[in-house]
Amino acid sequence: MTYEKLVNRTDPGHNPCLVVPAGRIVPLEYMAGDTKIDTEVKTVTAIIKFNISGSLRFLSHAETVRFFQRTVSRAKLNVVYSRGFNPRQKISLPLPRTVGIESEGDLLCLGIEPASIDRISGQMESQIEEKLSDQLPPEGCEITSVELKNRKISISPIAATYLFPLKTSQITEQLTGRIEHLLNAETLKIIRQKGPKDKNPRNIDVRGFIQTIEPSENALSVECRISQAGSIRVDEILTLLELNQENLSGPIKRTNVQWKII
Repeated sequence: MTYEKLVNRTDPGHNPCLVVPAGRIVPLEYMAGDTKIDTEVKTVTAIIKFNISGSLRFLSHAETVRFFQRTVSRAKLNVVYSRGFNPRQKISLPLPRTVGIESEGDLLCLGIEPASIDRISGQMESQIEEKLSDQLPPEGCEITSVELKNRKISISPIAATYLFPLKTSQITEQLTGRIEHLLNAETLKIIRQKGPKDKNPRNIDVRGFIQTIEPSENALSVECRISQAGSIRVDEILTLLELNQENLSGPIKRTNVQWKII
């Protein structure tokens, strides 16, 4: 903890002051001996695992964040807010979800005020899970677990699996041959656009993002690598496989997400 001495500023009593990290002004007379004032706020982080399905899969990333902000407010959890003129809940979704895609094992990170938690325990985690679950709609979103960490953490996804449910007629030798070609290729160049109005599309190689492609009787499982450079998109996977939405028997699902937690 460091303190910055004010050079040309004094408190109303004209005493030399210190500025502490929390932004408070503390007269030097209160800093006797080696006494330190610890103004650092220690945050408890709640790692909430959830599933999204049904009509809620059509929520965008921003709408999903607002959905959980309202849920947390109704649950009356003592959450940490950002500072400034427009404080917001410290809440994040580490892995954005494509609109229309169902998901299993997604994570929501939420800052909890440490003063509201006597001690981290399984009972406390169960209480938070119950409070949140009570405020969710009957269908479309399910909280599967809550884990509390008594520190700030960094979470990043490193891999995820997409399940493509196929109509029986689509599982052909042609599709099997296409999968074999993709896995044997050294490079897979595609043109990526940020949107329909993007005037500067990029030519990128997505081969490094595809780990495995496994067909089954009525579905296709594609495991993808995720890194700081990004990953492959769902629509790009369909294009490489020469498939479209008409070839699918149901919604695409993201599952088996692997996380790196520091």
